[in-house]
Amino acid sequence: MNQSYVVKLRFWQDAWNGTRSFAEDFPGLFSLSRNPEASVAEVASFVGGSEWDHSWHYDFRRRLGETEAIEFAALTHRLQEVSLTLPTEDKRGWGWDPSQLFSVKSFFYGLCLENSLASFPVYNLIWKSVTSMKVRVFAWMAWLGKINTTYVLQRRLPHITLLPSRCCLCFSHMESIDHLFLTYSFSCRLWEELSREVGIEWQNPQFLRTWMEQATAISCGNKRNLLFKAGLLTLLWALWGERNQRIFKEIDNTWQEIWESTKRNVGLALHGHKEFVGWSWQQWQGNWSDFC
Repeated sequence: MNQSYVVKLRFWQDAWNGTRSFAEDFPGLFSLSRNPEASVAEVASFVGGSEWDHSWHYDFRRRLGETEAIEFAALTHRLQEVSLTLPTEDKRGWGWDPSQLFSVKSFFYGLCLENSLASFPVYNLIWKSVTSMKVRVFAWMAWLGKINTTYVLQRRLPHITLLPSRCCLCFSHMESIDHLFLTYSFSCRLWEELSREVGIEWQNPQFLRTWMEQATAISCGNKRNLLFKAGLLTLLWALWGERNQRIFKEIDNTWQEIWESTKRNVGLALHGHKEFVGWSWQQWQGNWSDFC
């Protein structure tokens, strides 16, 4: 039987401003809220009449750190154009049915849709790879945004401020997954080298998820395709290893040293593949574009 409920929309946990909730878009701020179940009406400041003004009372548990301040600026920007009226009751709709009413049929359809490969576009890139299991698991966690960079740790430990929050490679930017693995010039140089050796154009993407999803659609011949996708996952692992070496062992490698190490590891992963039968160790360490 279809059912409908009239409820108060939750400020943090319901998708009332855009397609995602504020808890998803601003996890650092959400973790600091004293009342994560607060409704929109409870967070907004009512000044009389029929309109709600644009003053919001977030009730955070502590002062914002550097990473939360960035999220707060983005949240404030999102709320600038919000206008709420008093007489209208908040309502929650069922997103998998045009009527916004729950039905078993729409629930079953939604479950099938969410469990399809469309909800995990990098499935083949990661789980069909010939790289080691630890590299594949790490790449999967990176795509999910679960790697313990300083930014992620700050979200998990909202009661304290972690210092330093800077990237250990450049010491000038916040250590986020996108910066560490993709946009920092050191990392970018490695991606350019991989792209050059397999003959694809480097597009300078800004988000790791976007880069990995784009990589699934790249086709450049069997050999180059295998080299590119194994190289992508192996480079993620190598960059994380370099980050940890600099923090815990105070050892710095050049991008050339990391690239040579990456090529060795790709060679170890692919040397038994039928596409590379007869490849010498000199070929693995040479310029791949000369042999593909």
